[in-house]
Amino acid sequence: MLIRFANTDDYIAIKNIVKESFDFKALKDEFAIYLKERDILLAIKDDKEVACAIYEIRKDIFAGKKVLFVNYLCVKKEFRALGIGKALIKKIKQIGCRLGVDAIELTCADFRQNSQQFYLANDFSVKKQKFLYVNLLKMS
Repeated sequence: MLIRFANTDDYIAIKNIVKESFDFKALKDEFAIYLKERDILLAIKDDKEVACAIYEIRKDIFAGKKVLFVNYLCVKKEFRALGIGKALIKKIKQIGCRLGVDAIELTCADFRQNSQQFYLANDFSVKKQKFLYVNLLKMS
């Protein structure tokens, strides 16, 4: 298996991988901008794009911390439980060490129990409850 950095030519492959897990609606031009703002790792097995990890570096100037934040980690369904997600996490940890980050963070929805177990098995821990405010102001 090969893990490499994605480029704009990988748009279709990444779209297909992410679409299995999330509602992917980015247009190709938007994706090119997104790619410039984040890094994407692409896992290839037997000449097929099978998984990706999208991440960015965030700096908390108030806490004085540098964090590698994983926006998405997706593995195509037929390639799950083969060690590909684990390999992506290992690569992300290596990148984090190389960049000198203080932490690697991600979020995971409550209903994604398998994903939560995967992250816990790969040395992640639950940090805190996330609070979300959705402004539902209605025009009168």
